[in-house]
Amino acid sequence: MLEHNESARLVGDGARALFENAGGIGRARQRREHPVLDRAVWDEMAALGWFGMLVPEADGGCGFTMTDTIELLEAMGAALAPEPVPLTLAAVSAIAALNSDEARALRNRIMAGHDIPFIAPLVELSVQCDRLSGRTGTHADLHLANTFLIGAQLDNESMLLAAAPGVAGFTIATVRTVDGGSAGHLLFDDVNITALRVLARGSAAETVLRDAADIARLCRAAILVGLMDRVLAITVDYLKTRVQFGVPIGSFQAVQHRAASAHVDVASSRSLVREAVRAVGTARQTRAAAAAKAYVSNAAMRVTHEAIQLHGAIGFTDEHDIGLYHRRAMALVAADGGVAAARRVWAEAHERAEI
Repeated sequence: MLEHNESARLVGDGARALFENAGGIGRARQRREHPVLDRAVWDEMAALGWFGMLVPEADGGCGFTMTDTIELLEAMGAALAPEPVPLTLAAVSAIAALNSDEARALRNRIMAGHDIPFIAPLVELSVQCDRLSGRTGTHADLHLANTFLIGAQLDNESMLLAAAPGVAGFTIATVRTVDGGSAGHLLFDDVNITALRVLARGSAAETVLRDAADIARLCRAAILVGLMDRVLAITVDYLKTRVQFGVPIGSFQAVQHRAASAHVDVASSRSLVREAVRAVGTARQTRAAAAAKAYVSNAAMRVTHEAIQLHGAIGFTDEHDIGLYHRRAMALVAADGGVAAARRVWAEAHERAEI
């Protein structure tokens, strides 16, 4: 059995090697023209066991913890990897708790890379004579999924439903996002409810949806930390080589102060994410994940904005790598409803905890 630090380091090393061999940041630039899933990379991720990292070994997973995944997620942020790993980890770890043959089969297909899940938070849908209508909120990366898990409130009962493309009346509306990905919502127009699979009901469904939302929020916060860290490293290298008035601009005290502030943002964000990871599985889980996502989102926007300024604004262009990092940060920040949504989740969880 590997010690935690060693297993996390090996996961991180493997992730960085995979992304570098796959094309590095060049894949992010290509994505803006071809926003499709890189199937070869996805299959390699599945072969490495990434999608089963949070599933117990007895159930065919790796039996890792969220702490072990941090290196992987930060590597994704540094490489601007576009794969929907946060949603996949969130979905597979959440449904791993369900004790049904159908849930186990779905979990195994996701771990093998065959099913690419999207899991939506609880939404109220109307039902009349077994016909379902309504829409989910707006979410990221819908266009990459082929299995849709929806939390629905039907007749005062929470349900976790599974839907696949091809169900009559079930459609996906998407728009392109600033980083070359997509966002959109799921539409149910008089869908026969028997065409959907019910994976869980009542409190079991609510627990799965809550845990999935917490894990997804935490994964995206960790990716933003890796993104910020890489942006700062690129910027510091630039400050050492860009010469003005005969000296590197990094020698100016005002510039050093701005770089130091960015470093504080990266370091404090990393610490907060690790603290939130330690809260997974405890009563603090939802509040810690929401706090991490809110704080890191603000920090990521400050760091990427500062990087553009310190590059003399050339970083705002598509041609410069800093511009790609900035746009990816914007998409990740907005993916869970933005900072306001994270703060609302924290406040609601805090209120429940005090009751």
